[in-house]
Amino acid sequence: AMPRALVPSPLALSGIASSPFDHVVQLQNGETVRIVSRLVEAAGAPLVVARLIPRATPRRTMQLRLDLEKQAPSFAESVDGLWEYDVATRRFYFSSRWCEMLGYEPDAIIPTIESWIDLVHPDDRDPVQRALAQVTSESSERFDAEYRMRRRTGDHIWIHGRGIARRDESGRLQRVVGAHTDITRRKETERELFFAAFHDALTGLPNRALLVERIGQSLALQQRAPERRFAVLFLDIDRFKSINDAHGHRVGDAVIIELGKRLKSCIRERDTLSRMGGDEFAVILADVAARQDVVLVAERIQQSLATHPLEKARAGCITVSIGIAINHGGYQSADEILHDADMAMYEAKSGGGSRFVIVEHPSD
Repeated sequence: AMPRALVPSPLALSGIASSPFDHVVQLQNGETVRIVSRLVEAAGAPLVVARLIPRATPRRTMQLRLDLEKQAPSFAESVDGLWEYDVATRRFYFSSRWCEMLGYEPDAIIPTIESWIDLVHPDDRDPVQRALAQVTSESSERFDAEYRMRRRTGDHIWIHGRGIARRDESGRLQRVVGAHTDITRRKETERELFFAAFHDALTGLPNRALLVERIGQSLALQQRAPERRFAVLFLDIDRFKSINDAHGHRVGDAVIIELGKRLKSCIRERDTLSRMGGDEFAVILADVAARQDVVLVAERIQQSLATHPLEKARAGCITVSIGIAINHGGYQSADEILHDADMAMYEAKSGGGSRFVIVEHPSD
């Protein structure tokens, strides 16, 4: 059987040139094995590939490989997890570190491509298989994909898998060698940064930037399906400044948080509630069949605040003024519909507050 590749520490073999270097390693049990090493490029980085030349059966070769990994941990740990795919036999070699990343013993995973794919998250399997197929079909020289893999404990970690095709002297693909890097922390940081960029820090609700993006999506959807009307509600707390002045900003913030939860309970799961800043909120009502649907939502909000006052509102019952813009196909941008909803809200507030005003933009 063709020997598989191991990747030792670049520091340990820093003097090796790109031409093969033949050397002998003595194991702890006194036996010696022959290794041929050379420098290669993998995923844009130089790596030293060490090929173990077996003198016994494949089973004995694997035992020698495991002995090497125990004697020189840098072989298996120079990167997070090493793997090699033999194209002819469709068998994999997983380093001990590769298995350890997923919580398995080295011999607990069957060395086949099916075993690898089975550990990939179902939502990520197709992209991974396509990326690997591009290499094995010789349409690409590199494998590069980010995906989730299931650990033995049942949870998933994010992996950045990279690999490079290795060919024989005639140019025929023999194997793909590569490495797995755990990028879970990076993915978590990206998710946190995304959340911070598109959500309000006080309430955790979508902020104006995310609201504008979703209005844009609603406009695009309506262009494809004109019957899919939607509405935007702009809400402002009546006399909120007096709450801050009388009880301080801590109470004011508590009112904002509680009001956000109350508004959320008055709309559907597919609708979007956003805090615009200060004491202003906005709602996107999706799939509005008739004007009365919007009226019912506005009345539900007003009634909820009137019959079940907010616990944090020490000054008494909280009321809101609501401006509503219904799109029948005439709006071209998020700014246009938000402007009309905002103006309708100010009209409601100038009329004494605790009421709503509706404007409807007809289709062009």
